[in-house]
Amino acid sequence: MKKKLLKKKFKAEKENEEVLDENDGKGGLLLKILIIFVGVIIVLVALFIGVYFGCEIKTVTIKGNTIHDDEAVKRTILNDEYSFNAVFVYLKYKFNKPETMPFIDEMEVSLKSPTHIEIRVYEKKIIGYLYVEATGQYAYIDKDGVVVELSTEELPELALIRGIPVKDVVLYEALKTDNRNMYKNLLTITLTLSKYDVMPEVINFSSSRDIELIYGGVTVELGEAKYLNDKIVRLVEILPKLDGMTGVLHIEDYSEKNTDIIFEKDEE
Repeated sequence: MKKKLLKKKFKAEKENEEVLDENDGKGGLLLKILIIFVGVIIVLVALFIGVYFGCEIKTVTIKGNTIHDDEAVKRTILNDEYSFNAVFVYLKYKFNKPETMPFIDEMEVSLKSPTHIEIRVYEKKIIGYLYVEATGQYAYIDKDGVVVELSTEELPELALIRGIPVKDVVLYEALKTDNRNMYKNLLTITLTLSKYDVMPEVINFSSSRDIELIYGGVTVELGEAKYLNDKIVRLVEILPKLDGMTGVLHIEDYSEKNTDIIFEKDEE
């Protein structure tokens, strides 16, 4: 009887020890989880403090912009109270597109260092613009004659197109005109001038469909679009020699049989 009592007592004590060990194990696990959690919080807080105070923007590099100046681009990108921080600005535009700007397709922001961001500007491919009297706006077109921008702002560094009768303008649609031949000549001449990098200040189409180019004080009479590529090749050779002069360069009669080109200089 006494042995049985001792066995029961020993068994109860063993069970109590197992319960205590189990409780100790659970308590130890919870303590470990708590320590890890606090450690993660401390690391995150330290990281936040480091990023917040150690990543102030000191350098902004802007590439690809020719229409808008650097300050205008910076104002568009750095547009809130947290835009002093390079990491914040990078993450902001990693998941959101920047505000749109006239004549720009898109902008990308990259992080070059903790204090240096780069803004890459992708401008719309514009070859010229024309004034639409019905709307009081300038329609900016690409090489395919598609209207890519409508604005009251005039950009003198691009070619102003005159003499094309325009019925209507719709953004991201081709120019609508009754004179399809003149429209076709416009696309041909702008593509050729762009190819040889000799875009003028003004491209003028007369009522007789003759084409006239204006480079400062020099007016170039191209005539019709016939032999256009040959005429532009000769124009590329001659233009540098007319720097600082004023007058009319006659290429309108140029052909395979007639290669004479005359510059009619203005009298001083």
